[in-house]
Formats: sequence, C-alpha cells, structure tokens
Amino acid sequence: MAEMIGRYEIRGEIGRGGMATVVKGYDPQFDREVAIKILPRELLHNQMFRARFEREARVVANLEHPAIVPVYDFGEQEGQPYLVMRLMSGGSLRDRMDERGKFTIAEIVEIFDGLAPALDYAHQQGIVHRDLKPGNILFDQHGRPYLSDFGIAKLAEAGATLTGDSTIGTPAYMSPEQVRGDPDLDGRSDLYSLGIILFEMLTGRLPFEANSPTGQMMKHLTAPVPDVRDIDESLSPDVQWVIERILAKSRDERFESAQALVDELRSILRSGHVTGAFAALSTKKPPASVRRTPASTPSSLPSSPMRGKFPVWGWVVPVVVLVGFGAFWGVQKAVSGRLETPVVPTANPAVVAAASPTVLSPPSVTPTSAPSPMPTATEMAVAVDSLASPTPVPLSPTPEPSPTPSGPVIGGADKLAFVSNNDIWVMNLDGSDAEQLTSTGGSKEQLQWSPDGQDVFYITGRCVLAVNVETKAERTIFCANWSDYLGDFEISPDGSQVVITLKDGFFILPYDLSAISQITTKQRLTAADKCISYTDAPAKEAAWSRDGKQLAVVTVATQSGRQVDLAQVFDVSRCGAPPIRVDSFPGERFTMNNYSRNPTLVDFAWNGNDLFALAVNTLNNFGEIYIYNATEKKAEIKRPVGRCCYRGFEWSPDGNYFMLAFQDSRYGQGAQLYYFIYGTIDAGGNFKPIPLPAGVLTNARENPQPALRPYKP
Repeated sequence: MAEMIGRYEIRGEIGRGGMATVVKGYDPQFDREVAIKILPRELLHNQMFRARFEREARVVANLEHPAIVPVYDFGEQEGQPYLVMRLMSGGSLRDRMDERGKFTIAEIVEIFDGLAPALDYAHQQGIVHRDLKPGNILFDQHGRPYLSDFGIAKLAEAGATLTGDSTIGTPAYMSPEQVRGDPDLDGRSDLYSLGIILFEMLTGRLPFEANSPTGQMMKHLTAPVPDVRDIDESLSPDVQWVIERILAKSRDERFESAQALVDELRSILRSGHVTGAFAALSTKKPPASVRRTPASTPSSLPSSPMRGKFPVWGWVVPVVVLVGFGAFWGVQKAVSGRLETPVVPTANPAVVAAASPTVLSPPSVTPTSAPSPMPTATEMAVAVDSLASPTPVPLSPTPEPSPTPSGPVIGGADKLAFVSNNDIWVMNLDGSDAEQLTSTGGSKEQLQWSPDGQDVFYITGRCVLAVNVETKAERTIFCANWSDYLGDFEISPDGSQVVITLKDGFFILPYDLSAISQITTKQRLTAADKCISYTDAPAKEAAWSRDGKQLAVVTVATQSGRQVDLAQVFDVSRCGAPPIRVDSFPGERFTMNNYSRNPTLVDFAWNGNDLFALAVNTLNNFGEIYIYNATEKKAEIKRPVGRCCYRGFEWSPDGNYFMLAFQDSRYGQGAQLYYFIYGTIDAGGNFKPIPLPAGVLTNARENPQPALRPYKP
C-alpha cells in the first residue's frame, strides 16, 4: 500500500470489509487524523463494486446528521478511488459486544437513542442502509454512537439498482425481504436489522444461527422468532413483545420507525416491566349461564370491515369508591371529555363488586352538544367482577326502585351484542345470560341496536339484516346491490334519521324502514326523500353526534397520489343544504404509527362530543388506541390494558364509559372485552375483562364489534 493517497498520509490499516480496506490517515491541511476507505486493487476492474463504492460517497455526502459519520473528501488516485471520513476512535459496537456479551435495557436505550434519529433521518431521505450491523455502529472518543458504512445503501425512491446480486448484506442481519431480493426495500428492512442487534445485545446470541450463510438467510424467512426468556428468563413478556414486533416477518407488522422502538424500550424501563416479575393477564372465567342457539336457527351480528365503530371487546368496569372532594373533582375533569390526566385516590380505595342482577340507574341522556353528565357516585363505584357475590353490596344513596333489568345497567347500557366465530352473541354487561343469537356463519359487520332495543342490526355483504333478540328471527332491512360495497347503516341517536354510506358517498334519510326497503337501485336512492347527499368521496363507517347535528364519516381521500382513510366531521343540521366540513384527521392534525405505510383506519368511534378513538393495523387488524380531542386538536396514544393491540371501540350511551377489545400480541390469544369509566383510562388500574363463555372470541383475527344497548326503563 502506498504511503500517500492524494494529500493523505497512510498510517496503518484499521480493518478490511467485504468491499473495502479502511486505513488510518493523516490530513496535513487540517492537521487531523482521518479514516480512509480504499477499494482493494483486485476489485478495481469489477465495475459493480466500483460503482457501489462511488455511490457511497455521493449518498453519505448528502446525509447531514450529527449521528452519521461525516464524509470529508472523495477522490481518485491512479484509478483507485478513496473516501475520507472522520476517524472514530471509540471503536465499534461489535468491539463492545465481543467484550461485554450482554447489555441491560438501560444501556441499549442509551445507545439506540443516539442512533434512532439518524436512521429515521436517512429513511426520510429515501435511503436504506441495507447492511446495518454492530460493526457499522461506531463510537467517538466521548462514547457517542454513529452510523457508518452506507456503501450498499440505495436511494429507495429512485429505485436505482446495479446489475449485481440484489441480496447484498450480512446474512446474520438481513431482513426477510432483503433475503428474497425484493426490489422495493424501505426503512423497515433496517429496523429488522436493528432488531437483530437488539436481540444479540440482550442475550449475547443471534436469534437465527446456522452452519452456512444460506441456512442463516433461510431462517430469516421461515424460523419463528425465538423467545428471549428461553435464554434469559429474567426478561419480561414486554421485552419479548418488542422483539417479536421488530422481527416480524411482515414489515407491515414492525415498528414504523427506530424512534418508536426506542420509545417502547424506554416505556418498559419506566414501567418497571423489564424483568419477568410482570404479572400475566388474569384468566377468564366463563359465566355460569350460557345459552346457545340451535344450529338450525339463523342469526348474525352487524359489523363492518370498514366501519369506524369496530367492536370493542375489553370488558372492564373498574370499581372504585372515590372519597373526598379532591378525588371527585379529579375524576370529574377526567370524564368531561378532555384528555387530561385523571386524579385518582392513592390510598386503599374501596372496591365494590356489582353482581347480576343489579340495577344501577344511569343519568338521563338528552341529545346535546354539551359535555355528557357526570356519573353518579353510585355508578363510579360499580365494577363488573366475574367473582362477585350474587348479593350486591349496598351503596349510599340507595337507588330509587325502578323496573329491574336482567343484569346491571352501567353507563346507560344494559346489554352487549358482539360477534364471535361469525355469529352474534348477546349478554349482560357482567357476562351473565350469554346467548348465541345466530348460527348462520358468514361475515357480520357494523353491529348496532334498533331504536326499540328489540333487534340487532348488522351488515352482511351489501345488505342490512336484523335479528330479533327474543325470537331470533332474521329479516332483511335494505340491500345496496348496485354499489361496490355497503359501508354503514347508522341510525341517529333520536331514531329519526339513518345515514347510509356507499362508494358513491353518504346519504341521510328519514328512518322509515318501509320506505328504505323500497330503495333497490341507484336511481331509487337518487329519487328518495333525502335530507342530505354527499358524493365527493367514497364513505365507510359513520358516527353521529349526541344531538344528531353533526356526522363523522371515514372517507377515502387521495393524498400524494394514493388513497388514504380520512375521518371527516360534517355539520348536517340543515336538511337540503350541503354538509359543511368542520374537521378532518389524522391528516395534518397528528401522525399514527403504521399509517404512512398502511393508511387504513381499522377502527373508529366517537363519544358524540369531542373525543374520537381510532386505530390502524398493527397486528391482525388490531392496533394502538389513538384518542383525538377535537377541541384541543391533539391526539394521544392510550394503553389501558397493555401495549398492543386494541380494536372494537365503543362509548357508552351516557358517554362516560368506554368499551374496547384487547388482544395481547405477546401470547397470540383471541380478544378480551373491557368496559370502564373513560376518565380512568390513564390510571393504570387493574382492569378485569368481562367474563365470556368458553370458546368465545378465540380467533385472533376476528373483530368482536361490540354494540351496547341503551337501557330503557
């Protein structure tokens, strides 16, 4: 090797890689030591390698980030190209891993926290590293981490490729899509590689090992993600959940960014769930009373794959007696519809179990745009517990005598309908009197109760059907066979109107089932007596405000040349006038994990006032809960039960309680239903799921689509 290259003095070799030799150099012009990457002479005539080397210079020179090793110079001497970079005197992560073996999560977070912004920045520029590994993570003299070696990075948006092997990288750290040679690699490929590094730092071992590079590459495609707890049993299920998500075979199921991964790890640190001391989910006890419909009896439950009202299956009614004005004031603020941190008592709150049958009189509900009434002290104290005594514990003041329903009335609701195994079930809110209404199978979407509470409406295909709760008889309400799809059939809170959503838009009509049944063609819909027509965009699910003057609709919009789901809120208070849009989101309001990759809202619900619950797909069409406050124009992620995943959101008739379905992605279980005071969503309480019959909600991919029946004394 020559003593000089360009103006740089060669002072010794640092290392050799697959494509270049790195030497220590001295720059006399600036009186500093540098690192020089030189293409080996035996590869000089290989145009593929030379092109890649030169591309690194162009790519890295355009990456200006404090945590990316900067390029100082690029040149060529006697046909030999070289790249001059900052000399990183702190060694590599590979060096540290070889010395240390395993790292704590706190140490990993500290390192990844410095790298994540740099990696996300590169991805935002359309650049995929494609060879992220411990040897390409370097440290300066102060121990700060840097990303290096973008020698095989490519500009993803340009799709530029060389004629050589497209599966370039290090086998131990390659993503499944990189192994397959997929031409459309994006930043999630690097996130997978970062996940391999995470696993190795936690355990001191690679997740996928084999006797040959080919065997190792195949394991990325076919082998399940190992459980870190098999190697280090002190690690918690939360840590394993993060590993499984970042190493998902499908890139759509991974974290959306490196920063999102770091945030999850930091959240585990703060929660204290680093070790295996984290308690497992409570087991479900089937209620004593379960009635199934004979197989010959047809039945079905409304639920819509595109509906924003997706079933909320996580039955949890926390029972807390709030004592003292301070505690009452804190909860009052929390349930007022704002996303404020609730104040909850910290000293030994009394826990009161409500048994079935029990009557808890709900506050009266009058359609209004004002915040919903505060729940009474009695309602706040109610909890549904599968182990509750059959004798209700009396509370003060004692409710006035009133007609007694078969089960407890909570949040103004007395019954729950949901879908399991493609059939509709109904039960009380404490899990008692569970009964299967239908046995027809097949898709059942967009469940809702008829205004009189006697029928459960649902969508199957392009038709709306109703099943009677008492007789289990089914009948067809309406079909839109001329349309590509039927998105929703949503009745207004006062039962006077219904909105129908189709590919053509949405249409508000009087709630007259006889007249609606006559609408069998697009021409008849056009000619029908309608209050409002909106045909600017395809419409999916819909939800009414409490006073019926506004309508929230998930529409299909075009942004940056592709179709995305966009929730829009319209003023529909004037019949005959065009609807007036008053809000739309997420759009520029807020960002959602995975939305940029898969901009489809898998769940959408509205409390009828100022709070919206949304989710995009993370796993099995379940995702994280985003609560959007329309007054503050802000959104927050909520995790009342666990990290992921949620669906089936539904607010109670009085607006004070919230229902959801939770599916713990760490265990591959079906969904559990929870029902609790919304104001306690951030309290970190030990919410308990509604007890379900054995064999119900066992399909991990099924959306339960819960629908609450308003109690009518």
